[in-house]
This record gives sequence, C-alpha cells and structure tokens, in this order.
Amino acid sequence: HGALREPTAAELAWQANLALAYGAKGIVWFTYWTPRPDESGYHLGPISYEGERTAAYERVAAVNREIQALGRELAVYEPWTVLHTGALPRDGQPLPEDFRLGDLPIEIESSGEITVSVFPQSPGLLREPRDFRLLIVNRDYHDPTPCRVTVPGWRLNRLGTVDGGGTEPVAGGRAVTLPPGGAALYSVEP
Repeated sequence: HGALREPTAAELAWQANLALAYGAKGIVWFTYWTPRPDESGYHLGPISYEGERTAAYERVAAVNREIQALGRELAVYEPWTVLHTGALPRDGQPLPEDFRLGDLPIEIESSGEITVSVFPQSPGLLREPRDFRLLIVNRDYHDPTPCRVTVPGWRLNRLGTVDGGGTEPVAGGRAVTLPPGGAALYSVEP
C-alpha cells in the first residue's frame, strides 16, 4: 500500500507462522485481489486489479501450502504457552533455561531468535503430560536458524511438512535448521 514495499516469501512465512504460534486458525492475505490502484494506493497484490496473477501470487501460494499443512495438525489444539529466545517481543515471555511441563524437562537450543509454542492434548497437561505439540518458529526472516529439541525419554516426530520433514535425529531429540521465517512442528509422545 502506498510507499510500502512488497514483502518477501520469508516475511510472509514469518507473519503466518507467528500467527499460528499464537493460536490463529486461519490466515487471510490483505489484499489478495488488488483494488483499483489509482483510487486506493494498493499495488502488487497476488491478483492484479485486472484479474491476472502477479509475482506475489507464487510467494503466497508457497506459504499457503506450508501453513495449511501445519494448520491441519494444529486445528484441534490451543496454545498453552508461547515463549521466546533472544530479544523479547512486546509482552513476550522468555524461554526458561530449565523449561518443564510438570516434571518433564524440555530442552530447546538455538543460537537465533525463536518462538516456541506448546499445544497440549488436554488442559490436564500440567498435571500429567501425555501427548502435545511443539511449534518452533524462526523469528529471523533474513537468515536460517539452527535449532535442537530434546525431550529425554520421549519420541519427537516432525509433522505438517509439505516436503516430508527434514529433521535429523540427535541423542534424545531432533535437530533442524529453520529457514528464514520458517517453522517446525513436532508431536511429542511417551
């Protein structure tokens, strides 16, 4: 709009993945169909005013495929907590070094700034953790960020990927390099 520049695919992914981390159940791209530019100041929407696909269309379509895959896995879950490493966003909570769900330690290591959301199977998670989801989002939309997740004695499975996964098993956990603005979703099971 106006003098604002066109967002990159990584910036679109960053916006959508962080929305999912906070519990969004849908993403709407504004504006998808470009309003009349000479009256509105909008430009470069995925669909031009004339109804043609623009360069933004493929970026939005690629992000949508990823977000839909994650969204299908998270549709019935609500975030229990959202935590951050590095500089905290406004009203953000830091990821504690000794992060635990009840008595269950969860080790998350990253040299970059990430957001970690915990989605429990049920509200009783704190009393007796059973099955839950961890969504980890790279808050850097310029550079990839390596991340390692370990839940001693529990299984971690990568979910919601279009390309089949891409995490490496490490002792008791998983390691992944999150693309700029990208995310990884894990199921955590005993």
